[in-house]
Amino acid sequence: MAYGRRQLIVDIGLLGMAALFDVGVASNSLGRDLDPVGLVLWAVALAALLWRRQFPAVVLAVTAGGTIAFIVADYRAVNVFPFIIATFGVVVYGQVRRRARLAAVGAAIAVLAAFTVADVVRDIFEAEELVRNALLLVGAGVLGDTIRSRNALARAEVAAVQRQAREAVGAERLRIARELHDIVAHSVTVMTVQIGGARLTVGDDPERAREALGEAELAGRNAMRELRRMLTVLRGVDETAPTYSHLPRARLESLVDEMGRAGLDVTLGTAGSTKQVSEALAATMYRVVQEALTNVAKHAGAEATADVILTWTDDSVRIEVTDNGQGAGPRRAGGFGLVGMRERVELFGGSLDHGVGPNGGFRVAAVLPLNPGTELQ
Repeated sequence: MAYGRRQLIVDIGLLGMAALFDVGVASNSLGRDLDPVGLVLWAVALAALLWRRQFPAVVLAVTAGGTIAFIVADYRAVNVFPFIIATFGVVVYGQVRRRARLAAVGAAIAVLAAFTVADVVRDIFEAEELVRNALLLVGAGVLGDTIRSRNALARAEVAAVQRQAREAVGAERLRIARELHDIVAHSVTVMTVQIGGARLTVGDDPERAREALGEAELAGRNAMRELRRMLTVLRGVDETAPTYSHLPRARLESLVDEMGRAGLDVTLGTAGSTKQVSEALAATMYRVVQEALTNVAKHAGAEATADVILTWTDDSVRIEVTDNGQGAGPRRAGGFGLVGMRERVELFGGSLDHGVGPNGGFRVAAVLPLNPGTELQ
């Protein structure tokens, strides 16, 4: 693994510090001076620290072996500081935390035991030096374990943020997909119906065909305006969007008129006292009605009629769209439109039901909870 500049500087400083500590210990210790074999063992232990991140257990074994070899050979410097750094490294970088702890404890016991036995045999046992080395090893292990815990916590926080970002992106993509489906499916359905009517009447009734083509053009322009608004939001442009602080009755009436011009007979009715609703809820109500009527136009047949009824209570609004068409075929019951409607409704804690109507045809019923609001006059 290639070193970065910062990592290389840290490692060189660490090796230099370990060497200086060992030299300092040697100047105040008994034993024989380093010979070429001792210098090689010392150099190997220091150089091994460069790989403590990639191979922490191997480096721990190498430095522990070097330390024990120094003790057995009775060199003045005990070569303990590379081992202390390797103990820290195996606790921080060991692949399995429990095994890393056990390796550090086992190696420390082996080194301290060798140190104690050698001193007892030579009749120069110094309890202070043993305690000092033991404390250094314990401190290295505790510090390494603390840093490992903090690193794990930081990684978990980063992973949580990344997961939330992915979920947010997924939710936004789903929202965009619903919007695109609602806009495109409705507009294309209206355009197809109008253009089909114009084709059938262009020879016998050119004026009616011209009106149908005009309605198709208007539907296309409306779709382009909605798509442009959505793209403006996606690009982050600050543009004032239309707001609906009350029941979008005017928009629903416009939608009913549009479907009527496309050849679908639709009636719109309400029951109960109309309430104020949030902008988002009003948009969802509109999309539910729009998609339900689009499905009627696409699947119910040319002679079908539809009824839209909004029933208001103190804490909810029920939207029911029924038709007397051909009933619930596979495409009507399992298309993307119904999936999108259900997702929209469930975002507000509501429920959606659909199936064969009480008098045949197809029925879509959505119940949406309301936020507290005042009644409209």
